[in-house]
Amino acid sequence: MNDPFDREDFAPEWSGRWDEPDRSYRRPERKGRGLVVFAVIMLLLAALCLGAALWLRAGLARPGGQDAIQEDDGEPPVYPQQSTRPTQQEGDPLYGRDDAPELTLYSRADSALFGVQESGLSIPEIAKMVSPAVVGVVADSGTAVYYGSGIILSENGYLVTNAHVIEDGTGLSIITKDGQEFEASVVGSDRQTDLAVLKVDASGLPSAVFGDSGELEVGELAVAIGNPMSMELFGSVTAGVISALDRQIVMEDRTMVLLQTDAAINPGNSGGALVNGYGQVIGINSVKVTASSYEGIGFAIPSASAKPVIDALIAYGYVPGRPAVGIVGEDVSAYYAAYGNVPRGVYIHGVTEGTDAQGKGLKVGDIVVAIDGVTITSMAELNRIKETHEAGESVTLTVWRDGQEFDVTIRLTEAGRE
Repeated sequence: MNDPFDREDFAPEWSGRWDEPDRSYRRPERKGRGLVVFAVIMLLLAALCLGAALWLRAGLARPGGQDAIQEDDGEPPVYPQQSTRPTQQEGDPLYGRDDAPELTLYSRADSALFGVQESGLSIPEIAKMVSPAVVGVVADSGTAVYYGSGIILSENGYLVTNAHVIEDGTGLSIITKDGQEFEASVVGSDRQTDLAVLKVDASGLPSAVFGDSGELEVGELAVAIGNPMSMELFGSVTAGVISALDRQIVMEDRTMVLLQTDAAINPGNSGGALVNGYGQVIGINSVKVTASSYEGIGFAIPSASAKPVIDALIAYGYVPGRPAVGIVGEDVSAYYAAYGNVPRGVYIHGVTEGTDAQGKGLKVGDIVVAIDGVTITSMAELNRIKETHEAGESVTLTVWRDGQEFDVTIRLTEAGRE
């Protein structure tokens, strides 16, 4: 697997003007002139207080509030840091981890509040804004070193990358754009969505802002930022368009719903950022079709579907509620079935200890040929039916062993807790 901003708070100056007081009133007799002047002064003071209160309320009500930053020197705008979760209570999975971020997805309209014009940003502006939040991920297995990319979620060191980038690494580190290197630990990883959250011991890191991928349209600008091939090409920027939405791509034993782009995505870009024209991360680069007959086909995990997974990984270390059979399997191909005189299905080459699958006697060498009476020929088909159930429910597997078939009822466990 070889794909393995300084910040200032600001409050904009009030740019309205007070209208001149109405001078059409009849000049009073000199005797009462002092009272009139006093009344006018009081009215002006009241209007000034009211205006200031309304301005303050509007400023605090907008997204980002006083944390929004707008620069005066022509530099691209800087978004605020991701918010942290409210103080946790004892018994909560995040108890004692009050610094854990909760990912915020900004709408496209929100960008205007932070100085981005309705027309969006140029590609150089996008690169300047987002590149500091894209890092290199190095996974050292002891015998090989693998490279990938990652995106900083919060200034206190939470990052997101692809699960496949880190799966073979026993030692993990991240390298920032300014050359800092940190050891990283795994907060949580989810193979099904190919997402993982890492944590480094750091503060003041530049974090990316995430946008809502649900607002995307086919044909709009897409900018990919990552580290193709190795750290030697750190922070490469490529541009293209959103080619398609909601592409169902079968990857090994799972089906993923992804964004398609023609922005160049190469090995090493995995875990990097796919950015819209407003400087918002709307996808996490994950897959590239590498066959020589294909060009300009890359895929990214949409931010809207990544958010709940990222939040769950930060909170629990896994995604709660996912059902698992408790077996590790691979497809029996048509060729192997004919050669070995065995049926098509899912060959079991591992059973998870402590699961009902182990308790019911499933073992290495068994072949699952059906689930709930539906014949299957692949792990993807097994998973598709399994995922219509919840953890704790049961499924019936039809298993082939030594020329004989039998049914066994298995209680599904919670993935991540097997």
